Amino acid sequence: MSGFVALSLLVDGVMKLFKPPTIVEATLQLGYPESVIVGLGLVLTTCTILYLIPRTTILGAILLTV
Repeated sequence: MSGFVALSLLVDGVMKLFKPPTIVEATLQLGYPESVIVGLGLVLTTCTILYLIPRTTILGAILLTV
């Protein structure tokens, strides 16, 4: 079950790195400026990768929930 959640978070983070128009529009509707989209993608991807590594699962889970 956590694999599906991690996969969706990973896809979302990677999509933010490429900035397709749908992601940009959705992020702007949430009230974030376009300049922070890549940073959000990097943080989300990094935290998800930390969550997927067995030795850093707890750290990744904490960072994803904050």
